[in-house]
Amino acid sequence: IILIISILVILLLASYVLQFNSEKNRLIVEVSEERLSLALKAADLGLWDYDISEKIFIFNVRWSEIMDISHQEITLALDEFLSNVFDEDRKKVSEVINAQIYGRSNILEVEYRLLLKGEKYGWVALRGKVVEWDSKGYPLRATGTILDINGKRKIEEEKKRLEANLFKNAKLASLSTLVAGASHEISNPLAIMKGSLVLLKNYLIKEKLNEGVTKFIDRQEIACERISSVIEGLKLYADPLNAQVRDYPEKLNIHSLIFNLLDILRVGYKRDFVEIETNFLATKEHITASRGSMHQVLINIINNAKLAIKDARVSKGLIKIETRNQDNFIIVSVSDNGIGMDQKTRASIFDPFFTTRAPGEGTGLGLSITYSVIKGLNGSIEVESEKNKGTLVFIKLPIESVVVAKEQKAI
Repeated sequence: IILIISILVILLLASYVLQFNSEKNRLIVEVSEERLSLALKAADLGLWDYDISEKIFIFNVRWSEIMDISHQEITLALDEFLSNVFDEDRKKVSEVINAQIYGRSNILEVEYRLLLKGEKYGWVALRGKVVEWDSKGYPLRATGTILDINGKRKIEEEKKRLEANLFKNAKLASLSTLVAGASHEISNPLAIMKGSLVLLKNYLIKEKLNEGVTKFIDRQEIACERISSVIEGLKLYADPLNAQVRDYPEKLNIHSLIFNLLDILRVGYKRDFVEIETNFLATKEHITASRGSMHQVLINIINNAKLAIKDARVSKGLIKIETRNQDNFIIVSVSDNGIGMDQKTRASIFDPFFTTRAPGEGTGLGLSITYSVIKGLNGSIEVESEKNKGTLVFIKLPIESVVVAKEQKAI
């Protein structure tokens, strides 16, 4: 009896020890899981587990938060997972996953764009590796983390944009210096030529030798004026806001301003198979504005038209610039046969920093500045466009009456 009681006591003690160890292990596991959860939360990491044979992903709650959907674990088939990846990134993500599964890489690591709620995309980083194989060495399971890197990517893109702007500004500064020096060297002998032509013409008239000759001198004078116009245009193009090129409000002939600009742009555009046509119907063509700002407005709009044509990949690009009067306003319209815009893009084109160009190719400020300049002149700007059907821009500016301007000057 004593032996039996002893055995029972030993069994009870063993059972207690096992239960104690089991409870201790459970507590250790709970503490470990809590620590892991806190560490993942602190690092803003989500967890994923991939059943390779079944092609099933399991994501924890953090994935749901990134996706901005219900806060629970999510199970996705591989195809469903890839369908949430941005089209341009899908092939890359698939290749990286396969490379890890089939042993072609040491670790699965890829940054890509993920479709979020509201048809928006955000950047995430996926990391992990295969952690389980069968007896034959075939991979069974992979696991890893996912991190929201949208903020990091935006900072990197902004850094690239600023670096590109700095480089562009440095080039413009060099161009401005070059143009200023060249215009000075050309303007001096040109002034002598113009003066000499005036003296020669007066002499011929005085000596009555002008018959059939002065028309050639007139042509030379026109050619000299054209050279002066080109030099002025280059100065404005290189540094449109420089005070030395009269960036203050003045009475401007909008037609002359456009012609002056086209003298600079037309040759380069022809090389890119883009023709520029003009149709000036406005009879009241004077406005009050700063020459540099208006140059920049027109350059922004015409260059955007050229880029839209380039994106459309048409065999022959065409930009039409037309003017007409409407009440006390002059309407300048610029149309192109480029790729056009959808309604969503059109609604944002005047927003600061909005651009459809790749990082480094555009600042997103051109049309925003254009809008501000036009509004500052008590004018308006409107855009009509459809995808794959080109774009039409209307600029409406108040006219400056030549008669009123002369009367004010006389007073």
